[in-house]
Amino acid sequence: MRAAAVALVLLLAGGAGGAPPIELPSKSDSWFRLKTANFTLFSNTTQTRAREIGLDLERLRAVLLYVRNATRANAPVPTYVYVFKRQSSLDPYMPPEYRDRFSGFVRVTQDANYYALSATWNSDPRSHIYDEYLLAYIHANFRPQPLWYTVGAAAFYRSFRATDSEAQIGLPIEEYVAELRGSKMIPLERLFVIDQDSPEYADPHMLEVFHAESWALVHYFLRGAPPERKEQLGRFLLLMQDGKPSDAAFHEAFATDYATMLGELYAYIHQSRYNYMRISYKDLSVPTEVRIEPLSYAETLFRLGDLLLHESDHRLDEAEAFFKAALREDPGLAVAERGLGRVDLDREQDAAAAEHFRKAAASERADSLAYYYDARFRMDELRRNWSWPPTPAQREEIEAARASLRKSIALDPEYAEARVELGRTYFAEDPANLGEGISALTTASVLLPSRSDVARDLAQLKLRQQEQAAAGAPSHESSPPETSGERSVPTPYPGSRVEKALAAGKKAGGTGTDKVNALLVQGKEDEALAAMEDLVAHSKGESRAIYQDELTKLKAGVARNKAVRAYNAAIALYNRREYPAALQAFEKLAAASPDTEWGKKAAERVKEIHQLLGK
Repeated sequence: MRAAAVALVLLLAGGAGGAPPIELPSKSDSWFRLKTANFTLFSNTTQTRAREIGLDLERLRAVLLYVRNATRANAPVPTYVYVFKRQSSLDPYMPPEYRDRFSGFVRVTQDANYYALSATWNSDPRSHIYDEYLLAYIHANFRPQPLWYTVGAAAFYRSFRATDSEAQIGLPIEEYVAELRGSKMIPLERLFVIDQDSPEYADPHMLEVFHAESWALVHYFLRGAPPERKEQLGRFLLLMQDGKPSDAAFHEAFATDYATMLGELYAYIHQSRYNYMRISYKDLSVPTEVRIEPLSYAETLFRLGDLLLHESDHRLDEAEAFFKAALREDPGLAVAERGLGRVDLDREQDAAAAEHFRKAAASERADSLAYYYDARFRMDELRRNWSWPPTPAQREEIEAARASLRKSIALDPEYAEARVELGRTYFAEDPANLGEGISALTTASVLLPSRSDVARDLAQLKLRQQEQAAAGAPSHESSPPETSGERSVPTPYPGSRVEKALAAGKKAGGTGTDKVNALLVQGKEDEALAAMEDLVAHSKGESRAIYQDELTKLKAGVARNKAVRAYNAAIALYNRREYPAALQAFEKLAAASPDTEWGKKAAERVKEIHQLLGK
């Protein structure tokens, strides 16, 4: 369930020698919540310091909107900033191996983005906080971009500096300039195709060069190149997003060769000064209102426990202690109940997790995530014990899950995962009733433009609806459809529609297609194929041609469904961290279907697991 990316603030901390044991905070240590228009800060430092950090983030966000000429930005999860009054109070919450080396950390999760830092740093870590915020911003507001551009753009904007009168963007990063002036640069044809699996990413020096060169190239396009180069960059990125190979996209967009472009970049790096953007605050729409309210001791315990929960899988016991202490202080605190559910879910103690989620969702103080996890857990349980068509009890659970998801969306319309899950519940629905599911996934795809699994699920639901409308009759599913993303993928059944053959069969006085459809509904695919082949063998003329066409479609549908089920079974092993078994399953699927969509996906998973296992 946990899908977290980790980034550490790479600055020396202010002198924490040992690893202090985690303790419940003192009741005398007052914490407060500070809310700006778009960020939530939790802090035990001064209100002035917390306000400064929150409004700096608002200024950065306003600059990003200004540059895009946009009025809003997607924020599919909340951003939580924990500001500890001193390094020694932050240290117990830091990843243990980094307590004596770093001044903060970041966790990017499906629940929220968590930023933790000290208010008394020796050197200002906000540029690194900005860097991680910018990566999340790009991910939430743009289609997938090449890694060099994502890294370079984040570095370009992370040098953001706010003065009394203006915001400054694109200030030179001196260590990057020095790195490039003293190192051999990466050829552009290679830079454009590097990803996180590339050997350069495993080489610390080459990784530094990659980051520096990516920043320099973005800086050149945005601040130093002739105007036509910026337009050509936009075309280059669009061509790659549309699937064009990097080499062909480069030559089509820039109408030059790599050596010429690298020469331009080399000259730019070795110039004496760099232009940067200066934007007056009068040109920006920066929300300045803040709301400050004290946290109760129970909520302070929850918020710090929530940080521990998302800091590491190894801190579940500590998070649990904080949540239980919060409930002792305030037995009706639904968020702490939900926190215990997350702990049990990560421990794979499903029965206990279900009890906590149901209790949290039943509370009058339930938050958006309480309803989301109640629904998510219900649907996960259904998918593990599915029957098709759904039994009345299963149908009741689906409706209960949808009710919780609607409440989650009502409380937090920006939280995209609730819309994703609501849309996925409609893979267990008749194609004539997919409107709410399609609407939920449509909005989710806007909030999550870089999530290919969401786009794929939306396309699948639309396809099922279109096929049903074209057929003029209810569709038949060979097995319960499943959802994509972290767990599994949808399995629409394009080969099960035999209306033309049915009409031809009735005209010929036969009922064989009824048998085929009945077998498909029962999930007996091989028997359905055999029955269809028999129809082809015993038919003549127009009927035979129609049956043969439907047999071809049916074979394709059966093959695809088997591949999807094999992929889903392997994903289940992967999610349970049974990596050797998952590897074997993915290798088998990749070998059996090397040229199919799911065979290729299986091959990608094989590569990923090899890296996890160090092979």
